[in-house]
Amino acid sequence: MKYLIPSLIGLVLAFFSGLLGWHYQFIAVGIIYLILGFCVYNTNYTLNKNIKAGLFLILPFFILYGIPAFWKHSTHVYPILFISIISVGTAFIIKIKSHRFLKSSACYAILVLLSGFFGMPNWLNYISDKSTDTNFIFPEIDIVDINEKAFRFEKGKTYVLDLWSLACAPCIDKFPDFEELHLKYINQPDVEFYSLCLPIKGRNYNHEITKRYSFNKLYTLNVNSWEELGVKEIPKYIVINSNSEVVYIGRLNDKWYHFYNNINQIIRNEKNKTKEPFAITD
Repeated sequence: MKYLIPSLIGLVLAFFSGLLGWHYQFIAVGIIYLILGFCVYNTNYTLNKNIKAGLFLILPFFILYGIPAFWKHSTHVYPILFISIISVGTAFIIKIKSHRFLKSSACYAILVLLSGFFGMPNWLNYISDKSTDTNFIFPEIDIVDINEKAFRFEKGKTYVLDLWSLACAPCIDKFPDFEELHLKYINQPDVEFYSLCLPIKGRNYNHEITKRYSFNKLYTLNVNSWEELGVKEIPKYIVINSNSEVVYIGRLNDKWYHFYNNINQIIRNEKNKTKEPFAITD
C-alpha cells in the first residue's frame, strides 16, 4: 500500500500535465518522478527492495501511457515515457549512491528543463518532418487571390505558404505566428508570404478570418489540391524556391531554439542561392 499512493499520485499528475503541452509535460513528468523516487527509496532498504519500490512507482504510468504509445507508434511522446524511467533511476542513484544530494538533484532538474525546452521541440519537428517528400516542382493547381484573380509564382523569389482550411482551428490559432514571421521579412521583396486556404466540402474561403493580418491571402477551389500538394493534415508550411521547387513542407519551426529544419535558415539558404556572384573586373 505504501507504494500504491506515490504510484497513483505520479500517474494522475503525469497525465494531467499533458494539458500543458508536450514540452511542459516532458519537464513535469521528469521532475514528478524524480521527487516521487526520492519518496519511495530508502537507504535502509536492501537493493532488491529499492528496485521493487521503483518498479511499483513507474509501472502504472508505463502500462497506461507507454503501451498505447508503442501500440499506436506515437513516437512523438516516446521521450515523455523515457524521461519517467530515467528520473526514477536517477532518483535511486542520487539518494542511495550520491553524497551530494542537493547539488546532484539540482543538476538533474536543470538537465530536464533544458531537454524539455530545447530537445522536445526539435524532436517533435523531426518526427513531423522526417518523412516529408520535397524537391519537386510546385504542382499546377488553380490558385486565386481574394479578388478571384489567378495567381502564379514568379521566378527569382522565395515563397512561404501557410496551408489552412476553415475547419482547422489550430491553423487559425497559428496565424499570429505566421504574421510575425511575415513582418520579419517585410523589407525583403524577394521573400513573400501567403496563406493558402485549401477547400473542404461545402466550405471554402472566408476573408473575415484573415483580413486583420497583413500577409497575402490565396485560396483554391480545387478539392484535389490536398492530394496534389501531398498534404494530409494541417497546418503545414511550404517553402518554394526561386525555381518554383518545394524545398520544405512541415511545421512552423521559426524560433531560435528550433535547430531542426528551422524555417528562417531554410529561407536564408534559398536567398543565398539566388544571389549572383560578384563580377570580377580587371
